[in-house]
Amino acid sequence: MNEDSTYPCERVDEASETYCIGNIDDGFDMDKISALLNVAQLTEKECRNCWCFRLCSQCIAVAEE
Repeated sequence: MNEDSTYPCERVDEASETYCIGNIDDGFDMDKISALLNVAQLTEKECRNCWCFRLCSQCIAVAEE
């Protein structure tokens, strides 16, 4: 974890590069933010094969698992 890094939520894994959405010096990474807004993009293959795909309201904090 870099203390200058920015994350979308206090619940995400700060050791994961996936959830780092920027830093104090460079600002926000809009591409990463856009990808995180659609959690299914991170787990597309797994989500498509999941029985509850259409009912899912999974928090992004557990999406990487």
